[in-house]
Formats: sequence, C-alpha cells, structure tokens
Amino acid sequence: MNSPFRKLVRIAVVLLAAVLLFNFFGYYMIHLSSKQNEKMVKLVNISGQQQTLCQLITKNVMLLTKGSLPEPESVAIREQLRSATDSFISGNQLLCDKIKIV
Repeated sequence: MNSPFRKLVRIAVVLLAAVLLFNFFGYYMIHLSSKQNEKMVKLVNISGQQQTLCQLITKNVMLLTKGSLPEPESVAIREQLRSATDSFISGNQLLCDKIKIV
C-alpha cells in the first residue's frame, strides 16, 4: 500500500542523494585538478629558471671567449658561470625526477 506521497518522498530522497553525489564528485575532481595544476606550475617555474640560467651561461661563455677582459672580472665571470652551471645541473636533475614521478 504505497501512497502517492510516499512515492514522491522516495523519488525526492533518491534525487537529493544523486545531486549530493554529483556535487561531491564534481568537487573532488576539481580539487584533484587544482592540485595537479599547482604541481605543474612549480615545474613550469623551474623550467623558466632553467631557461634563464641557460641564457646566463651563454652570455658568460661569450664574454669569456672574447678574451679582452681584465683578470679580476674574468675570475668573477668564471665563478658566476660555475654557480650557474651547478644550479642548472641541480634543476635539471630535479625536473628529471619530477617527470619520472608523473
């Protein structure tokens, strides 16, 4: 003996449960997507730093191959070049590790 009111209540409860489930799964998917985007932004920042370091290394090599620099300035450029290459290598290793994880 199902009255029409009971049927309507059941339908309303089922619809409410479906809406809540879709809402939860929608939130969950957006949350996962935003976490992935945060990770991707970090990787893009690192790759941008790598590009800057590459330009700095190129500039320093060009200055050193020119050969007409005073000795103290040449030593400073070599130290800057050493530091930039070390940073470049460590950033490259970090990116390779992150890409292997992804």
